[in-house]
Amino acid sequence: MSKPPWDLGPSTVLGEVVAEHGGRSAAQLRDLTYETAPMVQAQTDGERGVLLDLNRARRRKQYAALKERYRARAAERGPVESDPGVGEDLLAETAELAEVRRRANKKALGEE
Repeated sequence: MSKPPWDLGPSTVLGEVVAEHGGRSAAQLRDLTYETAPMVQAQTDGERGVLLDLNRARRRKQYAALKERYRARAAERGPVESDPGVGEDLLAETAELAEVRRRANKKALGEE
C-alpha cells in the first residue's frame, strides 16, 4: 500500500499522478473530473460556477485507504471470539463514568 500524500514529497506525488493518469487523453481526464465527489455534488445541486469543496475528494480517498487497512488487519487477525458478559460490563462502566464525562465536556466547551 502506498504512503499517504502527507508523507510524500511533492515530486513523488506528481510522479504517482503521472503514472496513474499520464496515458489518458484530455477528454478522458475531463470525464474523470466529473466523477469526483466535489463535481458530483455540484451537479446534484444543479449549480454552475460554485466553489468546489475539494476536501470531499480527500476524505473519500482517505476513507477508501482506511477501509483497505481495516480489511487487511481483520484478515491478519482472523475471527474474533465473543466474550460473554463483556457488554454488561461496558454498560456499567459507561454509566459509572457519565458524570465525569459530563463535567469534562462542559469544561472543554467552556461552559464551566
